[in-house]
Formats: sequence, C-alpha cells, structure tokens
Amino acid sequence: MIKKNRIFIITVISTALFIGSLVALAGRSKDNQQNPRKVDDALLAKQIDDEATPVVDLQNPDTSDRVDKNSRRIKNARHDNDGDDKTHPIPNAGGFVAEPEWRSGYSDIPVRTSDLIVEAVVSQSHAFLSNDKTGIYSEFTLLVSKPAKLTTGLGVNLNDRIVGERFGGKIKYPSGQIARFRNARQGTPIIGKRYLFFLAKLDQDTYNILTAYEIQGDTVSPLDGSRLEPGGRQGASIFDKHNGENLDSFMAEVDMAINGSLPPTSTDVSDSQPSFCQLQKGRAYYNAQRH
Repeated sequence: MIKKNRIFIITVISTALFIGSLVALAGRSKDNQQNPRKVDDALLAKQIDDEATPVVDLQNPDTSDRVDKNSRRIKNARHDNDGDDKTHPIPNAGGFVAEPEWRSGYSDIPVRTSDLIVEAVVSQSHAFLSNDKTGIYSEFTLLVSKPAKLTTGLGVNLNDRIVGERFGGKIKYPSGQIARFRNARQGTPIIGKRYLFFLAKLDQDTYNILTAYEIQGDTVSPLDGSRLEPGGRQGASIFDKHNGENLDSFMAEVDMAINGSLPPTSTDVSDSQPSFCQLQKGRAYYNAQRH
C-alpha cells in the first residue's frame, strides 16, 4: 500500500511539473505574440552589437598596432590558457557565449571597483588573439569628451585618448566562416557613440571596461544587460532598469555613488562582473550558437 502511495505521489508531482512547464512555455509564446516588438527589438539590439564587434581575420591579418610587438605579447598573455585553440573552427557555429565563474555583489554603478569614470567617444576598435591562440579580446580607443568624474589619481584630461579592453571578439576563418566569442550579457561599445565608461586599470595604458552607458540625447542606455540575449526577460538584469533613464537623473546617481551617499546595489551571480583573475580561470564552458 505504501509503495502504491509513493508511485501515486511521484506521478502527481511529475504531472504537475509537466503541466507547469507547458503553462510557462505557453505564457512566453503568448507574450511574444502579443508583444512582437519586444522580440524584434531584442534581435535588432543583438544584430547591432554583433556588427560592432571587431574581427580577427586569420587570412588577412591587420598588421597595424598601436604598441610594439613585445608590449602586444604581454597584453596577449593575459588571455592565454583560455580553452581550445580558437583558430580551429567548429563547423556551422556562429557564436560562443562564455559563462564565467562570476563573483557576487557587483553593482550597476561600479564606483568601488573603478579607477576611472569618464565620458568618452569610441573612435577605433580592434580584436586580438592571445599568444597561444586560445583567447580573444578587443581593444577600444576612447576619446575623452568631458572631464573625468573619478580618476583615483590618474592623469586623464579632456581630449586624451585612452584604451579600454573587453573579453571577446569575432574570428573570420579562411573558409569565410565567422564566429563571435563573448561573455553573456556583455555588449560591445560602438564606434562613434558616446558613453559614460566605468574602467579599471589593467596596465600602464589599458583599462578593463567594467560597464558603460550610452548617452543618447537626454537619456542613457546600458551597454550590458538582457537586451543582448534574444528571448531574455526584460528586467532580469540589474542594468535593465536604466534603459531610457533620464541622463540628468542617472548622472546624479553616479555622483551620489562617488560621494558615498548612494547605497551600492548588487546583483545575483547572473549579472556579476568577474575579477580579471576569475576571467582567466573561470570560463568553464562556452555555449555554441549554431547557424
């Protein structure tokens, strides 16, 4: 009798879970049908982000570089030992999304971990492979357009050019196949666009891009967040609340955070920003996105 009751209970639970899954899927499908623009906007945001991502062309490599070969080797070394050799393509795979081992407690306004907070326009972008070809990263030349909000003793002036770095980039293989490598929910700064950048010092002339906010007239739009994941639920990322936020209000929040009068807002692990060490060691796997 007890065994039959157990079987009955397990059957009821399994049935409930199955029905719940169907309801959830139906709800998402209905939401997409009722709000096709949300789906279109997400796909468009992802397309724009993909197009802005710099490319390493294996057949026709870009030989120009802002630094000498030894300096580039040192920068490349930061991204060594990052999995398999990226110069060997996986057939029909158009993208790979890394899920790093994040640290919790990251803020959408990361003042505490920033060495430089500055408004700048993106003027150039280039992608590079690590020395051992297992890692890929991108550099963005940033033209400072306003005096820095936070410098922590760094000498950065109006119209200076600084370099921001972010994991990821695209590789074009000799076959013509192009694959993009990126961190989930992290975007690519677009050439010609103006952002408020939150930057952490990497070396003498390079900063890690923690996050940024595009300035669009009198509003801001986060570089990172759910908009980069088609099908992702809007509001799931801590950055999402700043979509379309008034510029003056947002800048006031940043100033309050710098002055210590704004309590830090942290996220769950899905949105947390990794330390550089964790970036190097924490990419446990990539999700392949096939054509």
